[in-house]
Amino acid sequence: MICSVIPTTIISVKNRDLKWVGAAAANMADEMTIRIVGLVASLLGIVAWAPQIKRVWVEKRHDGISLPTFWVIIAALAMWLVYGIMIDAFEVILGNVLALTMVLGVIVGVMRARNAVKPELGGE
Repeated sequence: MICSVIPTTIISVKNRDLKWVGAAAANMADEMTIRIVGLVASLLGIVAWAPQIKRVWVEKRHDGISLPTFWVIIAALAMWLVYGIMIDAFEVILGNVLALTMVLGVIVGVMRARNAVKPELGGE
């Protein structure tokens, strides 16, 4: 239900035509409110990656992190970025560019940590 309302809301805001949006979004007809919700959602999506960044870069831990899963996340975020560009939605573009940066940071950190462990294992 929510998934079907979100794209319609974004398209409707872009076209300034709110007659096709869901009931909840119709009550928030103010474009600024909708944009603020989008920005807050983007920021939360970015902050969610901070613990992984800390774990990989500060604590140098990479156990339990699946790189194939992260590559799928990269693909999904890249598609959301393309979608945001296609509908000219700044909030979607910003959130996905920053989330891509965070996820790539995790991937690079994991690869560095795993490469650092390999020489140690070979020398024993």
